[in-house]
Amino acid sequence: MKTIATIGFAVIVLTTCMFAMATPTRDALIVYGEHFSFTVSQPQGWTGDTTHAERFGANIVFHRSSETADNARALIRVRIDTKVDENTAADLKDDMAGYRKQYPDVEFQKVSVSHPTYPVFSKIFVVSGSFYEYVVYLNPGSKVPYLFSVSMNKQTNRATSDELAAFQQVVASIYFLTTEVKR
Repeated sequence: MKTIATIGFAVIVLTTCMFAMATPTRDALIVYGEHFSFTVSQPQGWTGDTTHAERFGANIVFHRSSETADNARALIRVRIDTKVDENTAADLKDDMAGYRKQYPDVEFQKVSVSHPTYPVFSKIFVVSGSFYEYVVYLNPGSKVPYLFSVSMNKQTNRATSDELAAFQQVVASIYFLTTEVKR
């Protein structure tokens, strides 16, 4: 009986530790879909917008609070998609190949962003004088049937340090919650 109690206690401690590692911040927004929910933090001075997100192919978009989704100088989009497999690096390469077909002059550059627990796959898609698209894929693991895509679009100029900080905060704050959504 003592062994069962010890195992039960160990499971509770392990579960608590795992939850603490993947716990979103208290200021996180909860985004619901038909079969999923996730959290993401809203950077200070930015607005999280689910009302207009669909027009931008996203589940939520972020723009400066002084701007709108339509006139934002930098628009951060977060989208969740069903995974085909666990090869997230290949997903990014496929996107790069698609951009190369559409924009033969596109260049791909490194962008340094991180997430505390999810693997990150990222690039900047650059067409000089036209746009800078900061692209990040997050894979929440093999037990989650979804993949996160986070992007920030800038027209003509690179992102400022403040825009990159907001982008990094959004990327780092995303946590998948559940496939069982009850509203």
